[in-house]
Amino acid sequence: MAEYTWGEFFDMVRDEANKGDTIDGVLPNAVYRAIRSIEENWSYKWNEKMLKFFIEDNIDNPNLIELPEDFKSMVALNLSTSDFAECYRNLKEQPPEDFAFSKIKEPYGYWNQANRWIWLDGLVKGGTSGVLWYNAFTLKDSIVEGNTCPLLKYGLEALLGGTMMQLSAYCREPSWMESYGRLAQIGIKTLHIADAEVRRDTETGVYGGI
Repeated sequence: MAEYTWGEFFDMVRDEANKGDTIDGVLPNAVYRAIRSIEENWSYKWNEKMLKFFIEDNIDNPNLIELPEDFKSMVALNLSTSDFAECYRNLKEQPPEDFAFSKIKEPYGYWNQANRWIWLDGLVKGGTSGVLWYNAFTLKDSIVEGNTCPLLKYGLEALLGGTMMQLSAYCREPSWMESYGRLAQIGIKTLHIADAEVRRDTETGVYGGI
């Protein structure tokens, strides 16, 4: 069975709300807020991304790396002067009080500035390659009718419940907060179990409490 698309999910919400096309103007924003509510509280395996980058000789500041727009949190940061053919170094995040630039040593650590930039602490040579693994947010401009999303595959109930809760004030249906809150809660448990299975976590039982 093919995965749901955003267009199919929008139709599902319209049917659930039973308000005709009156919610169409606010529906994408409600869906986006429901997604953010989930992704701000948990980082799932399917939201991990890998980005390879290259530090050229002629850039103004080789110690400064701009993070992707969808960056949420770091998983790992590796650098290599051999394009990972021979060796690489795994960099560790440093607190501001321990961070210091070195003009002699190669980078051993980094400092994360406001989740927008990474500062490397050592002498960065031109031609250095890097790999950034990170947890990502779903971007708003990716929520278009023909696209799909891992949340539609693993967390349909959580997303439907969360979206209906976001629509409750606009639709003047305060009871939706309670009724769909229960659905969202069940869906979150399903998400946690799916994430544990994707990670091959043997302690799936810790995700309970409903």
